[in-house]
Amino acid sequence: MQGYNTGQANRAIVSSTFWLQPPAAETIAQPGWEWADVWNASVQFAAKGCLWQADVGEQGLATPELIADLNDMRPDWPERPTRTESAR
Repeated sequence: MQGYNTGQANRAIVSSTFWLQPPAAETIAQPGWEWADVWNASVQFAAKGCLWQADVGEQGLATPELIADLNDMRPDWPERPTRTESAR
């Protein structure tokens, strides 16, 4: 489920809520997930700066395996172009 809330100055804030609905168990909320997608018989998800994968079975989620720890990554912002006289 994905919701959109309007913040200050009409800026949209997107928030996502994820949960699992296993066939033989009750719904399991996943409030720490920031992104998720089904991958074959498993689910991949992002949480706490890491990418994880876990099988989904009748009773719910198996122990997640770490795919990548992205916490040390930083954006490489391109240099902002300067305004020239001819662009005015």
